[in-house]
Amino acid sequence: ASGGRGRRRGVGWRRGRRTGAIVAALVGLLMSLPARAATDASSSTIVSANVEPAIEVVEWPATTVTVTSVVPGTEVVSGPYTFVIRSNTTWGIQIRSDENTGKLREFDIGTAGFVTNGRALTRSLEWSTTGSGPWATVSTAVGNLYSGEPPTGETPRSVKFYLRLRPTFNDMPLPAGREYRITLIYTVGVGY
Repeated sequence: ASGGRGRRRGVGWRRGRRTGAIVAALVGLLMSLPARAATDASSSTIVSANVEPAIEVVEWPATTVTVTSVVPGTEVVSGPYTFVIRSNTTWGIQIRSDENTGKLREFDIGTAGFVTNGRALTRSLEWSTTGSGPWATVSTAVGNLYSGEPPTGETPRSVKFYLRLRPTFNDMPLPAGREYRITLIYTVGVGY
């Protein structure tokens, strides 16, 4: 009885061994076959970006301005002087001058320099965003022509300012080749 069992075990063991060999052969055969492409597949890409704050000055005020009809005792308002701006965020324009007192000083056109110990107008140059004021004195300290202006989008926005001189009888005419002069400096930027 025990001998029969042993034979059966031996036969079963051989069958198991044969079955394992057949499975291994089938796996090897399947792996050697070329891969078949799927009919469709998909994937995705996430695209992200941050837009930087930007400002563009489409047009600046003229680089040289000559104020005419400057007569003592008469207020002279000149302008408007125009900026054309495009911005995608809050923006502003600052103004200052190269002269601390804001007074136009005697300039020699021939030597292209200010006259040492030359004359200066009695009153400072003033600016305003309207032709009627209120007026602010120009100096080396920064003044805000425009501040906290909203984004313009694609369509540019035009903004203006005016200048005022108030000559007195203490202001003398200058000889030929000389004039009273001051330089205005503008800063256009985002966030102020």
